[in-house]
Amino acid sequence: MSVLHIDTSNKLQLQTQELVGRSVAVLGITGSGKTNTAAVLIEELLSSGLPLTIVDIEGEYWGLKEKFEVLVAGRSPHVEIEVDPTNADRLAALSVKRGISVILDVSDFHQEEIYEFLVRYFTGLWAASSEAKRPYHVILEEAHEFVPQNTSTPLKQILTRIALRGRKRGLGIVLISQRSAKVEKDLLTQASLLFLHKVVHPVDLRVYKDLIPLAANEVEEKIRKLQPGEVVVVANFLTSVVNIRLRHTFHAGSTPTHETPAHPKLRKLNTAVLSELRSLTLSSQVPSTTEDERVRLTRQVKELQEALTLKEAEIERLKNQVELLSKITISLEEMPGTALSTRTQNLEIAQALVGQVITTRSQQQTPTPHERSLSALSPTSDLPLGQVEQRKLETLVRRLQKLPRLQRSILRLLAEHEGTSMTVSAIATWLSLKESTIRSRPPHDLLKMKLIIRTRVNHGYRYVSVLSTFLKNEFPQAEPDIIIDNLLQKIDEGMYGKRSVRK
Repeated sequence: MSVLHIDTSNKLQLQTQELVGRSVAVLGITGSGKTNTAAVLIEELLSSGLPLTIVDIEGEYWGLKEKFEVLVAGRSPHVEIEVDPTNADRLAALSVKRGISVILDVSDFHQEEIYEFLVRYFTGLWAASSEAKRPYHVILEEAHEFVPQNTSTPLKQILTRIALRGRKRGLGIVLISQRSAKVEKDLLTQASLLFLHKVVHPVDLRVYKDLIPLAANEVEEKIRKLQPGEVVVVANFLTSVVNIRLRHTFHAGSTPTHETPAHPKLRKLNTAVLSELRSLTLSSQVPSTTEDERVRLTRQVKELQEALTLKEAEIERLKNQVELLSKITISLEEMPGTALSTRTQNLEIAQALVGQVITTRSQQQTPTPHERSLSALSPTSDLPLGQVEQRKLETLVRRLQKLPRLQRSILRLLAEHEGTSMTVSAIATWLSLKESTIRSRPPHDLLKMKLIIRTRVNHGYRYVSVLSTFLKNEFPQAEPDIIIDNLLQKIDEGMYGKRSVRK
């Protein structure tokens, strides 16, 4: 494993393997050194032989070709291969399978084309990485535009999948943004390595306070003192301030000066490889009538029909819920010392807290055991479990919901950082609790259930989640990540309760 040379004093002793399959965030305002930090990380990844894809919306990363053999594809004056949405997935598959680094220069695409292109590209990349399972990184500039907070799009869904579930496929992602508060918070909190440059907006500063495991006033003090090029680095729950070295390659996006710098001599891919890539990407535009193509199209039609059936079932379920809610009535019980008027009145209710739904058998049919097992977890379409395994999973959910709230919080935290061991101090910091609270009430139930393990270090303990391994052994037919998502959702419901209505 090679050591990454990122800062001027070599204070950061990060190894290449520490980035494989991990999420990294580079945040900061314009002029803080954010772009240089991103370029340095890319240079180190390329120097270590890790292939990657850079989403370049401004056409400013082609300068990397000064020292590295990188393919520039897309549509701009600097591209070596012109591609469009029709062959984007083909290019992604070639990049993963051949280990070829790609700069996606989409600076001449209009906005709708960019989204369509990237959806197809990263869908193809996900599929290819599922087969190849080798280290690969995605560099996402202006991340707030593609994975925005509180907004769902097909592009955000595939990028979120890469960020949260790409580790087992070797996929890592670097999120770069000047607006921290506009990036999906779930992705930032899951990043195992953070490079936080200076911000001044109070909303962005609040995001930093959530990400940096220090007291709020200490975070403000550190960020306020940062100079251009300096950055707060959060790695393995440890915080340090370093000065990032300057990039070694030509910066095509630097601010223009009085003297225009001369363009450097750029490296080119092998001519034979370049010709092959052109022919392979272009060939995907030619309609195919082969037997394999017909099989593929038949399979796609079947998948779409199954998806349509599931959607129709969901619509029917929602219609039934709307019908049930439309029949809700409110009864006022007489309070001690008061008398209710016998006159019928129309009451205007601005806000109500509903405590319980009471229905009669004639209004609501009793669900079958199969329906109860399916409704226990959501979504169910991703859980190909038999009835026995469904019941086993329901039993596990009930056991977890009966655990003390602290233990459920610890399980959620460790599960979200699967594979990372945490000290009691780190757990307390993430949960905003005192260390003494966790030390006095250790998660014995989770240890007995073999969902987490602990090891002694110095005068304390380190905890790590083995939930994924546990579920893989218990439910070998289902993907552990999907079951974990459902379990965590059910844990939340148990912690915060469900609102219901009296009928």
